[in-house]
Amino acid sequence: MRGYRVSKDGKSALLLPTIGQIISAGTISMPAGLNLDGTYGVDIDLPAEYANSDIGVIVQARDFSWCRKINVAGVNPSAESGSASLYAQNATRVTNGVTGVEVSQAQGSSEVAVEVNTAPDQIYISYAFVTTQVTIDVLHADGSVTNLGTAVAAQTINTSVSRNPETVEGQYAVNWSCPETTLAITDALKFTWSLSLTAYNLFFSGPGSKTVSSTITFVTPRLGWTKLNAATWSISRWQHARHDGNNSPGYSYGRLYWGSSSKEVKISGVNYEAPVNQDYWGQFFADSGKNYYIKNPTTGVMTLWTPGAMTYGSPNTWDPILNISPLCGWDKGDSPTDKIRLFASIGYGIYDKSAAEAIIAHTIGADGISEVDYAIFLKNYGGE
Repeated sequence: MRGYRVSKDGKSALLLPTIGQIISAGTISMPAGLNLDGTYGVDIDLPAEYANSDIGVIVQARDFSWCRKINVAGVNPSAESGSASLYAQNATRVTNGVTGVEVSQAQGSSEVAVEVNTAPDQIYISYAFVTTQVTIDVLHADGSVTNLGTAVAAQTINTSVSRNPETVEGQYAVNWSCPETTLAITDALKFTWSLSLTAYNLFFSGPGSKTVSSTITFVTPRLGWTKLNAATWSISRWQHARHDGNNSPGYSYGRLYWGSSSKEVKISGVNYEAPVNQDYWGQFFADSGKNYYIKNPTTGVMTLWTPGAMTYGSPNTWDPILNISPLCGWDKGDSPTDKIRLFASIGYGIYDKSAAEAIIAHTIGADGISEVDYAIFLKNYGGE
């Protein structure tokens, strides 16, 4: 008797006893995306003599793994309010692809400064103006930003008109109204500080003024917040202005300090909402950042399905995953059947909250199955 035989615990059973001839077999990579007609899979050409034969196909996933990107959150997620102060540190960090001075909720202990100056220009300095201001953005996971305010909380200080050296400096705070802003838990805040110095010459011939400036990027870690509440922020910085009078060549300086409790960049009054129970391991949800597809059982066309946005405090935006498994199969082409299309995905049983029904969704490509083993065989073969 012909066929594939399998055994377990010493007992043998016949599997597919009518297999007698393998037409094609091997390992093949699955495509990264959909085909031009909206279907998914890879085609295997059949020899012409088998175009209309009674054939069967075995398809097996080679690389199914549970280690897939699945968001985890608490049942009935909700949010709580909080208030924070943010401090610039004497350190750098990278958040969402952006490198900048680290900003955290811990007060710094090590002072640092950035400086602009007019050296080595031959300008005799009579007085100098130094201005600081900041542009505030929400920094998203993909590196894009949403602007909250441009060139806000400006502060200008200046030395007096004099041929003698003079320094003016101190901690200056300016209020700014933060608008209510919805956040993703992967968002951060980006602060782009501008430091500008303008030096003036009143007593000598030569250039009448000179302006130099610089920008410095500051960035928080991912905040894990879901909203910035509308609030008045106090934006404080240690600012320094100095001119050297008629000392040739007449230097002037502007500095921005941060990193210590005595000289700091500090933003206080930051009111936010944050999720609770977000790390409860007991329920899996469809990831709003992943592409899922629904397969038409008749045409094989894959239609994009978008899960809920997983908004904390809004349980109806969370679509629970009921099960996960590899799904493999095959389709015949139109008569004559000269092609076999192999299909493989990771399948998810999901309860779609918006439609109030259970669905089967697929992820493909990098989020699916990368390789399959297959065997195409001739059914009811009677030869040797």
